[in-house]
Amino acid sequence: MTTGARSGDFSYSIPICFALRALIATTLDRYEARLGDSEALMALDFQTAVALLKVDASELAVETVTAAMRACGLTGYRNDS
Repeated sequence: MTTGARSGDFSYSIPICFALRALIATTLDRYEARLGDSEALMALDFQTAVALLKVDASELAVETVTAAMRACGLTGYRNDS
């Protein structure tokens, strides 16, 4: 049983974190471009993009935490550190 950090899992979590940030930034840019136009904000394509952002962000967050926990090993489950 390994308790030390595994760099493969840690290096896997970094691109996931960057992808999450890029998704949020892209959707935020789309929101800011439509900010003054209530019709554009209510458009189906924009509403779908926002809904998919929530789903994608949730999935990427789980992947990031899983990879980080694998990188930490059993140490990541400790509450007294």
